[in-house]
Amino acid sequence: KAPVTAAPAQPAAPAPVTAPVPEKPAGKGKGGLIAGIVVLLLALGAGAYFLFGGKEPKVPVTPPAPPVDTVATAQNPDEGSIKPYGKKDKTDKTDETDPGNVKPDDNAAGNEQNVTDPKKDDKGTDVKNTDKTSTDKATTDKTTTDKTTTDKNATDKKAAEKAAADKKAAEKAAAEKAAAEKAAAEKAAAEKAAAEKKAAEKAAAEKAAAEKAAAEAAAKKAGDANARSIFNENGLYGFKDGAGNVVVPATYDNVWKYGTDGYAKVKSGGRVGLIDKAGNVVVPVKYNEVYSFSDGLARVQSNGRFGFVDKSGNEVIAPRYRDAYNFANGYALVAKSGKWGFVDKAGNEKSFNYDYMSEIPGKVYLLRRNGFFGFTDQTGREVSQFIYTGCKGYRSQSGGKYMYLMENQQGEEVEVYESDLL
Repeated sequence: KAPVTAAPAQPAAPAPVTAPVPEKPAGKGKGGLIAGIVVLLLALGAGAYFLFGGKEPKVPVTPPAPPVDTVATAQNPDEGSIKPYGKKDKTDKTDETDPGNVKPDDNAAGNEQNVTDPKKDDKGTDVKNTDKTSTDKATTDKTTTDKTTTDKNATDKKAAEKAAADKKAAEKAAAEKAAAEKAAAEKAAAEKAAAEKKAAEKAAAEKAAAEKAAAEAAAKKAGDANARSIFNENGLYGFKDGAGNVVVPATYDNVWKYGTDGYAKVKSGGRVGLIDKAGNVVVPVKYNEVYSFSDGLARVQSNGRFGFVDKSGNEVIAPRYRDAYNFANGYALVAKSGKWGFVDKAGNEKSFNYDYMSEIPGKVYLLRRNGFFGFTDQTGREVSQFIYTGCKGYRSQSGGKYMYLMENQQGEEVEVYESDLL
């Protein structure tokens, strides 16, 4: 033990606390030694107080050990030595209730407390250090456990994140694959539809071309049969078909080409008439002049007068008019006795009160009455006022209509449109 050195003057230390010393029951005679040990320990504590600068060392307060017998006897030669606290010799007949035989609680290390040094166990291990070691070990074990748990949680989180990422990537890949397959299918369908459409168009074009060729061939054949060409034989004229066959013998002094109505004018003996494509006479060859059919009647002239015949050769209106125009819409514009008027197919006359007629194209007539011009339709209905002094010309418009440039009473030019009149 280190010698106790006098320390500098320190404040008065508080009186040491003296733990009560348990009394040994009567008849045992060993308490004096124990009491002395206790006093010695207290003295050592007081010395430590001064040694550490008046600060009481933090020493756990340990209950005093019960008195130990120190007197040897003949019956027990081991007596007289201090036995470990709480143990007794096999031959010790001491009463079990002897406080000297009471075993205190084991320390944290599971060792019994050393009686000589309460701060150490019977193996000499520092009790306080043992408690700290146990606590540190428990803390280390807990830290290790926590770290293991944290590592496991981190590993589980990474695994979950990887699984989620793998799932997302798989879903994306599946979606992209499905989209690609859909696009490919749509493209294939579009290409197939385009090919089918092209094939159908080609087939339709080929069919149309074939039909056209067949129609042209049929038309040519029919045209050959219906075609009429003029030929001359011995100074007379007739008609042949497209194959060169004679259809109308050469018996006329002169012939004219067939018109769109299917009739041809022929002349014989200074008179004219109409024949069909088979050579049949439709209008007798007896008139000075004959015109094409219009509205079912043909205008004819005989001895300077005009009349009308039908397709059977009948004179519907005998030649009696000084001038006449073809029938249209059931009426014809005719002139007699210096006046112009209208006649229907039955020969009925109306409106012979116009003194002049100016021939113009279109479906209206420009007539003059009382010195002023105006317009009527083909039936004789007046479609404008008779206020113009003359007509300076006309020009065609879209739709087959005409514009007439008229002059009013002030000498101004006025445009009058056929489409506005009808």
